[in-house]
Amino acid sequence: GRDSEQVPVPVRQPAPVKQPVESTTSSGDADSWPVEADELIALVMEALSSEEYMPGSLLTRILVERAGPQVEIVRYSLGGKGWLKKLLVGGPDIMLVDVPGRDEPCYSLAGAFAPPARLSQNRPVAKAHARLQLKVSNLVKLLEGPPASRVPAA
Repeated sequence: GRDSEQVPVPVRQPAPVKQPVESTTSSGDADSWPVEADELIALVMEALSSEEYMPGSLLTRILVERAGPQVEIVRYSLGGKGWLKKLLVGGPDIMLVDVPGRDEPCYSLAGAFAPPARLSQNRPVAKAHARLQLKVSNLVKLLEGPPASRVPAA
């Protein structure tokens, strides 16, 4: 009957995991550090040498343009998501910096980034501080006004 005429439905295969072409990490060692990582760190340091800081997305774009195959090897070796942070943070030369107004990780050469006052880095605290200053200034104006404005009419 009809059962023998069914068109086979293609089975969706999971996307293949990108394997590095020539990984230079020792197999089986979870803590292995690919030699390509040093090349990428050198490229990042070169890019950062002319800037106070750079967002991670821009650094990734620069690395992909200048060393695409090495980026794939290092990204795979460091577990994919968060690979750039794992690559750059922890050494003495590059720092993760908090840049007000940027909602992504930014990086700087050690000592090259001078963060603004701590208050401006924490937006909710800065807003609360501004509201408090306004309330205090309004209170001062009220207290410095003519005495009649402070005493309710009888």
